[in-house]
Amino acid sequence: RMEDLFIFIVAIWGAAIGLWIAYGIIKKKQDAETAAQPIRKEYVTVVDKQQLDSGGIIIGEPWVLFELENGSRVRLNAHPENSLVVGDAGILTWQGRKIKGFERERRK
Repeated sequence: RMEDLFIFIVAIWGAAIGLWIAYGIIKKKQDAETAAQPIRKEYVTVVDKQQLDSGGIIIGEPWVLFELENGSRVRLNAHPENSLVVGDAGILTWQGRKIKGFERERRK
């Protein structure tokens, strides 16, 4: 019946809007937590990076794993289009879990 189809469509749209609002609230909270963190700048080496799967798609949140000079490691959110590769070394600037900049060390 037409009324059932209408109710179904309204329910789907309502759920989609609800999820979109929830995502916005969660994202805003994460951004506020990141902004409250100090900005750090350290010499690092890229030791691992989420790679594209065979279909050319990144599943989940993209990330890069850095090793700091003291041997500790930090995993930060990254954008899929970043140009970092495993083995890169340089000065990393980050805040919370977000990469703010990377100055690659010149290779000799």
